[in-house]
Amino acid sequence: VISPESLSPRGAMRIKALPMVLALVLLLGGCAGGALRRDADERLSDYLAYSGQPINSFPFFRLDGWQELSPTQLVIWSTAFDAYLVTVRWACPELAFTDRLGVTTTIQTVSTLDSIVLRHHELCPIGEIRPIDLKRMNADLAAQRAAAKAAGSSPR
Repeated sequence: VISPESLSPRGAMRIKALPMVLALVLLLGGCAGGALRRDADERLSDYLAYSGQPINSFPFFRLDGWQELSPTQLVIWSTAFDAYLVTVRWACPELAFTDRLGVTTTIQTVSTLDSIVLRHHELCPIGEIRPIDLKRMNADLAAQRAAAKAAGSSPR
């Protein structure tokens, strides 16, 4: 057993400081986690602002990209110009941590009858699909950037 007394003064100081360092790491981690959650909430709010009415399905030939917004919502890009806000029927906690994602579709159409498939074959049934108006969203973001640049500040 190592005790602070059995070490050099420098080693003893390191051991005594360890709880304080761990507390600081946990505190900063909590702050970062709050910032990440706030960023995710803002992204979800942004996508909701540009999403249309619910639809039953969308054409799907390949997964061009995706972004998790919450344990029940993600954006799926079927092309660089077509994105959909997908809400699953119940929380899929692994959605935030997965590095692979698929869809159960077999007919090149994703519908509310399909499921999102996560890395370890976890199925998350799709409950709602909303198209996202990326053209309008990108135009608004460009306008915000231009206004911020003219005002001498950076957009969020």
